[in-house]
Parts: sequence; structure tokens; C-alpha cells
Amino acid sequence: MVCDTNKILDTLISNISQISEVQSIGISRSKTPLPKAGEGDIDIFIYCDRIPALEKRQSIINGLGNRIQESRFNVFEGGHWGTGDFLLINGIETWLMYFTVSETLEDYIPPIWPEEKDKQQKQMHFDFQVPDVESAVEYAISLGATKAGLQFGGSEFVTMIDPSGHPFCLCSQDNYVD
Repeated sequence: MVCDTNKILDTLISNISQISEVQSIGISRSKTPLPKAGEGDIDIFIYCDRIPALEKRQSIINGLGNRIQESRFNVFEGGHWGTGDFLLINGIETWLMYFTVSETLEDYIPPIWPEEKDKQQKQMHFDFQVPDVESAVEYAISLGATKAGLQFGGSEFVTMIDPSGHPFCLCSQDNYVD
């Protein structure tokens, strides 16, 4: 029996999100477009306070009934890929990868700013246009950010560092180029 893959994934993700240990869920490819059987797989990343018990995970999968062709549990346990369960949905390999926050941080190296040769570089940089830079800086600090030691923006922008080490800038709203 072939069912709409998007509907199955929506049901699966909705049911997983109801597990008390689950904090957030991400999916590779943002579901658009979904691969066809044999073209690729779907990775669902599930971040948890702790890995849900096998019985809870099995209950979610078993609840899908004949909408899946195959399932396996604890295909991998811990390490780089987390704790992994496998589903075959309309011939598409689907991996449920459960991680705890501590597992995702084990190998984390914060970026160095300004950049230094042979050091971890920033992965992305955001510039936020704000109506009042000074107030935005105070607010960012109240949320855990720090003001970068080196500043290059004068009154136009302030470089901040988020709690994980990523730089971002708070820019004067009138410092915008079309």
C-alpha cells in the first residue's frame, strides 16, 4: 500500500514531537523535494534531553501501521550519528537520529573572530538591522551575547558574539544598501 510520503512524514514528526524528552526536530532537505525510492534518503534529526526509551520509539513507529514497509531500531547507538532507527517509507530510506544536547556539543569548536589562519572559521554571519543599536546591544547582552573585543563599525554597527561563539552584527537601521 502506497500512501502520501509527505503525510506520513508529517504524522511521524508530529507524533515524535509529543515525546516528552524531545526538544526539537530537523529534517534534511526541508522535505522539498522529497527523494524518490532509490534516489536518496531522508534524515530526521531529533534533539532530546535524553534519548527516549526504545518502547516509546517503537510505539510511534508501530502506530504508522502498514504505511511503512520496514523498520529497525537501534541500528546505531551513540557517536556521530546519535541513536538511530530506520524506516522504509514508500521505498525511501528514512533515518531517525536521536541526539542529546551533550552529544552534539562533544566535538564543537567555536569559531575564532576575527578569523585566524588554521582556526575554526565562522560558519555564517548575520547582520541585523535595528532601530536603536545601543538598546539592541543591551538586549543581546541580557540574552547571553557579549560585545566583541575588536569593533570596526563605529556608530554604524556593533559586532557581538553569541553564547556559542558565533559573531553577528547589530546594524543601524539607516545603514542599509538596496
